[in-house]
Amino acid sequence: MMQLIDISHNFGPRELFHHLNWHIRKQDRIALIGANGMGKTTLFRIITGEVMPERGEVLRPNDLSIGYLPQDGLAVYGRRLFEEALSAFDEVLTIKRRIEDIAHQLSEAQPLAQVSADQTEAGGQIPAIQSDGDDRSAAEHKALLERYGALQHEFEDRGGFTMEAETAKVLHGLGFTDADFDKLTEAFSGGWQMRILLAKLLLQRPKLLLLDEPTNHLDLDSIQWLEEYLSDYQGSVVVISHDRYFIDRLCRRMVELEHKQLYDYYGGYEDFLEQKAMRQKLLLSAYEQQQSEIRRIELFVERFRFKATKARQVQSHLKMLDRMEKIGLPEADQKVVKFRFPQPTRSGHVVLTLDNISKCYDGRPVFDDLSYTLYRGDKAALVGINGAGKSTLSRIIAGTEPPSSGGLTLGYNVRLEYFAQQQAEKLNTENTVYEELVCSSEGQTMVMLRTILGAFLFSGDDVFKKVAVLSGGEKARLALAKMLLGPANFLVMDEPTNHIDIQTKDILKAGLSEYEGSFLIASHDRYFLDGLVNKVLELKDGQLTEYLGSFSDYLEKKKQERSLADRPVERPMDETPANDSGQALATVDEMLGRKTREQRRREADERRRTSTERAEKKQRIAAIENEIARGEARKAELDTLLADPVLYQDGERSKALVLEYRTLSETIPHLYEEWEALAKEA
Repeated sequence: MMQLIDISHNFGPRELFHHLNWHIRKQDRIALIGANGMGKTTLFRIITGEVMPERGEVLRPNDLSIGYLPQDGLAVYGRRLFEEALSAFDEVLTIKRRIEDIAHQLSEAQPLAQVSADQTEAGGQIPAIQSDGDDRSAAEHKALLERYGALQHEFEDRGGFTMEAETAKVLHGLGFTDADFDKLTEAFSGGWQMRILLAKLLLQRPKLLLLDEPTNHLDLDSIQWLEEYLSDYQGSVVVISHDRYFIDRLCRRMVELEHKQLYDYYGGYEDFLEQKAMRQKLLLSAYEQQQSEIRRIELFVERFRFKATKARQVQSHLKMLDRMEKIGLPEADQKVVKFRFPQPTRSGHVVLTLDNISKCYDGRPVFDDLSYTLYRGDKAALVGINGAGKSTLSRIIAGTEPPSSGGLTLGYNVRLEYFAQQQAEKLNTENTVYEELVCSSEGQTMVMLRTILGAFLFSGDDVFKKVAVLSGGEKARLALAKMLLGPANFLVMDEPTNHIDIQTKDILKAGLSEYEGSFLIASHDRYFLDGLVNKVLELKDGQLTEYLGSFSDYLEKKKQERSLADRPVERPMDETPANDSGQALATVDEMLGRKTREQRRREADERRRTSTERAEKKQRIAAIENEIARGEARKAELDTLLADPVLYQDGERSKALVLEYRTLSETIPHLYEEWEALAKEA
């Protein structure tokens, strides 16, 4: 579909990409992953043409349409929500206006045939000779009718009759209600503004969709809806995301930006981790072999440098060294110091009591009469759709905002620390990273502070950087490190994983898993919460509902609730409902051409069968992708082994490896063919 060829680009004095190559194919589902600050967003902007690379070439087909959702910073004004979303169909709306214009012209222009008929009915005479003007009028009328018919067909083919229903479907899926449709777009906050832009992109259906952290502004229901929508999307999708569940459910190709290059992996995120470890192992082995060969050549040169009879061989060896393409030493993954929270003092049995808490803004209730008790050892997730009041409740519990009515009580010896969504904005930009941490320390040694900074990926000279020059993700990591310094025994955290990468999430999750205090975390990050919390509090329609168990247990219970709500009420088989006149309703169905119960049952069975077949195909596709990934990895390993002359000293082993290599070379193309055939049907 499109290619980046030999791309090199700098950001100030730092080189982001060095001879980078990438091929995006039709219907690809790609997760672009890598640590914050590596240049993923810049790569997106090069693809769209917003940024021109300093070297290299971007090949895009002329008919390639690209849709790009940035992380933030965009807003729309001046139209109502539904009208703004519907503007995604601008070309179709233009056709609609042309149809209306032609209809208006046809209603005003009376064709000659109609004039003649009117004259005959009135007793008039039809002119024996028609003027050239009449001929032109009839021809123009006929041309208008033909144009009208052609535009009607084009309007239908491009979804003109379904565009309003599709617009409503996408807006509902992204969390908007019918009541929102008539609101002006400027009435929506930043997160909802990004949803409006996402809705327009999905409705425009570009051939290549680039999404930069799309889940940051979505709640759990909207994320799950987006996963399903994108799974059936006809174009290619590339996402930058630190949401492991999201990329695992959507993407089967992981492309990592690391060390100024892109590395391609097939499968889910766990497959990526395994394949990356294997690649690094093979690269290290090849590096060590080459270094051994270089040392052997250098020893030969050193030994015979001044021996005239060996001069030609020495020169040959020196040329061999010059021609050798040096393998770089694989850079080890960033070392992460295992982080353990300062263990807090023990609180009383009751940590928090909410007593009929209510909150209103401008007379509009957010929640009403919330009562709940949190106990020592509770590790709770606070979930709900955006706008349900999660952040408001977190601020009330933290004491940064008062309730409209009711009260709350912290238990005996409870010490609370609060992490807000905008916590990074409260950092002192004039301080260095280390100085900012010292400001929050309470007697910790320099070694302890450096250890904490190391755990959050600040090492070496990084600790002396000014806060002002840190990226958004780096500031979020520093804010987390500051909050975790204190010996608090109750943590309240509002979306702590937004804008931090997967590695930092894993550090935070590991630390919280060993934390002996209690916490309440408002988040929609399923991977982060699963295995971390022991209860889920859902804030919905102004009420708080408790679900005991893990986050996976909560998701399963919600799935069961939706299934029960969607299940139709079934009557006993021997019960035939009747109308007031005693006539069987099934007979009325037949009279009116409606589907009978048996027809509906057969259709439901067919839908279930189709759904099962589709699920089986998707499972087979996933299995094939794993086979391909393993095969490609093994083939690469064999490439290295077969390139080693020492191997052929063992005839049996070399013969077996050559046979294995040939088998893989034949099998992998067949697997790709099967994958493509199934992908078209799934």
